[in-house]
Amino acid sequence: PMTAIGGDPYTFTWTGPLKEGEFKIPTTTGNWGTDYFMPLTDQQGIYSKLAKFVPGGNPDHKWRIATAGTYRITINQLKETISIEKL
Repeated sequence: PMTAIGGDPYTFTWTGPLKEGEFKIPTTTGNWGTDYFMPLTDQQGIYSKLAKFVPGGNPDHKWRIATAGTYRITINQLKETISIEKL
């Protein structure tokens, strides 16, 4: 789960290990048909600062992690922005 940042109801963060591969951010768990936050294009690298709310998860775009490691992800749902930082 992501953690809200300092009273801002739209900004959340998560820090932890990511393997090389791809990911997207679901708004709920336990349902593959849920809504997601995704990159604007499929296989987008971690340096883009834009995210998109995708109802129902279609089209199915994912961010690409090229190097395994510890990352900090911060997303603002209202502004549809994201920061993916390798620590």
